[in-house]
Amino acid sequence: MRHCFDSVEQMLVAAAAEVISRVTARLDVHRAALDAGTDRAVVAERMIAELLPWDAVSTRETAVWLEFALAARTTPAYRATAELLHAGVRQLARRIVESRVPEEWVAVEAERLASLVDGLGFAGTLHPAALSPETARAVVRRHLDPLGKK
Repeated sequence: MRHCFDSVEQMLVAAAAEVISRVTARLDVHRAALDAGTDRAVVAERMIAELLPWDAVSTRETAVWLEFALAARTTPAYRATAELLHAGVRQLARRIVESRVPEEWVAVEAERLASLVDGLGFAGTLHPAALSPETARAVVRRHLDPLGKK
């Protein structure tokens, strides 16, 4: 595989781009479910699940995201992709909260949700025995529940 790239950095950027592509494709399926009339709370939870280590696939992808974000602190070649990952979480959070809270709270609630996702992803990846997918799911539900009460 490495022979296809000029550097390790290029290979890792390509790997991160593949993760982004896969997650985006799955999120598109959830967006289509919204258009089909599926309950917004159910879809919101499913969308967030794509970003958290709740199964084997999302666990690997969350680990890639976390490692990539940490590596971007010291490797300039990773920064643009790390920023894309960061912005993507915030964009998704904004999409989830914008129809659930008053307009004046959208920015704050989107950052709060994105920070929750970041924290659960970090804790679930580094300490999976301490934060089970069931507990993380309960945290997400507890967070989303009051957001639906505009």
